[in-house]
Amino acid sequence: MSDDYLRLLASFEVAFPLAYPSKLVERSFAEQILNFSEGTIGDISALLTRAALDAIGRGTEQITKASLDGCGYLSPRDRRPAALA
Repeated sequence: MSDDYLRLLASFEVAFPLAYPSKLVERSFAEQILNFSEGTIGDISALLTRAALDAIGRGTEQITKASLDGCGYLSPRDRRPAALA
């Protein structure tokens, strides 16, 4: 939850062509993104991109906790083979 991480989230929010602000830097939202992605930039990008596409598909034009939960993203821990988990 560093300032660099919050700036990264803010840059994603500016880059996505959504009609409404998602407020990704709000603490509870930023923590959820960090927990899902396990803090890697590639996974943060993948998660937020899928969530943005989900938001467009839903017609909400805003990344919400529902779009994070429902976008089909699998966290790194969920992608690991059971033998390595």
